[in-house]
Amino acid sequence: MRPPELEDARYRLTELVGHGAVAKVWKAVDHESGDVVAVKVVNASAMNRKNVLRFVQEIEILTDLDHPNIVQVFGAGLCADGDRPYVVMEYVQGVNLRTRMSMAANFHVPYVVKVVCQVCAALEHAHGWGVVHRDLKPENVMVVSGEDPHCKILDFGMAKILRTGAPNMTTKQGIFGTPLYMAPERARGKTVTPVTDVYSVGLMAYEMLAGRRAFEADSSYDIMMGHVYNPVPPLPERFSAFWPAVSAALEKEPRDRPDAPTFARLFVEAASE
Repeated sequence: MRPPELEDARYRLTELVGHGAVAKVWKAVDHESGDVVAVKVVNASAMNRKNVLRFVQEIEILTDLDHPNIVQVFGAGLCADGDRPYVVMEYVQGVNLRTRMSMAANFHVPYVVKVVCQVCAALEHAHGWGVVHRDLKPENVMVVSGEDPHCKILDFGMAKILRTGAPNMTTKQGIFGTPLYMAPERARGKTVTPVTDVYSVGLMAYEMLAGRRAFEADSSYDIMMGHVYNPVPPLPERFSAFWPAVSAALEKEPRDRPDAPTFARLFVEAASE
């Protein structure tokens, strides 16, 4: 596939490394610094007001957020055709957590603890800025290669900004995103809060420990109803020490869940038992 031309000739796109319905991600070279970067470009087929506004909002959010476990933004601009926006980000050499999960039936406990703590640290920072990710899932967590994981949260395109005066991208609460990692309040179209993201982290922690998802079904609707109504199956006996922390993160009612730093602390304490 031929890469798009950018108005700024500083970046040379070399390889397609990711794609979705709204945008593609290209590996690129920064001619000024010599660094390898990632350039995310909106697809021509996705050029509508809603997608462009969400893309611009994502750029603004990532520009505000400065944390070692959140992907860093270096700049933005338009393609040479004059209308498609792009954003230049750090290039993360590794695989996403979904790919990592497919490579192993289960994980060593220290690995899981590091992933959970790093994701929670990123969320604590984002939540402190009034940003709820809303679409946290293994595909949006990049893990730098190696046995000692270093995680980076990606894709804040669905994020909700809770700060007073922030733009509202939706006129009402809608159901969108990935049902497999969707908190009950999102499945019901209710208001999201920071602990909405904690539920998603709890699901990822459960999956890494148990080697299976907390809820499985034949349809997206049935999966969402599982999040809303069904109890979470207990973790395998060998991981029972983690059950109080994980089950707390997966409480149906948001008010009963811990915040991100508390969940991380409970998880670390469970690992030491």
